[in-house]
Amino acid sequence: MLTEAITDAEESARAVVVRLGGGSAAAVPDQVREQAAGGELDTLACACTDIEHAPGGGRCRQSFLTCFGCPNALVMDRHLPALLALAEVLREDLQRRDAAQWTARYGTTWQILTRDILPRFSPAQRAAAQQRQPHLMLDLLEGPTQW
Repeated sequence: MLTEAITDAEESARAVVVRLGGGSAAAVPDQVREQAAGGELDTLACACTDIEHAPGGGRCRQSFLTCFGCPNALVMDRHLPALLALAEVLREDLQRRDAAQWTARYGTTWQILTRDILPRFSPAQRAAAQQRQPHLMLDLLEGPTQW
């Protein structure tokens, strides 16, 4: 029982919950946090706490890459594999694209991802998440290639 309590305490201490775009993680209602923890609110690499009420008003219609700057975005431990996969895809894309073009398209996302989000996770968390990275369909973000 003591081992279980210590394990629970350690997991809780290492839990990462980040509300981006100036929002407060503590302000997220418990029900919404539970939905996010269960994956019900997932976007590309985070959760959206209120897709019906975007900062500009109405239902959100922005690219998933703009989520990291939105106060409705919530990053949890469960998103780390997708976050690492996104970082890798963006890194690979930089090798294929002109640097100025890449920066204009992905620069803000890259800065938030690499400076504000990923450093919050421990090296052990990142190493464990590397083992279960999903394939991200970022080519869908480019829009249709044929009409």
